Amino acid sequence: MPKIEYNKAFVKILKKFLQKHPELAERFFERTKLLAKNSHAPELKFHKLTGDLKDHLAISIDYDHRLIFYYDEKADTYFLGDIGQHDDVY
Repeated sequence: MPKIEYNKAFVKILKKFLQKHPELAERFFERTKLLAKNSHAPELKFHKLTGDLKDHLAISIDYDHRLIFYYDEKADTYFLGDIGQHDDVY
């Protein structure tokens, strides 16, 4: 099962996000657990990105909010990078 890694920059982004959207805290943690357990669960809407973010992946937290990350195969780890509204993170 892949690991989920947060760096200091992401923790700062996450804190701001959860201050604005405290109602999504539980959902964020549920989605990251599911990502580690079954990344292709339909409710995650797991997808590859294109353009400048072509090396990154994303899942849906809810209809408007996305979690951006990349996967390191050697480390079997998802490194979280950004979270926010669709138009803000892409």
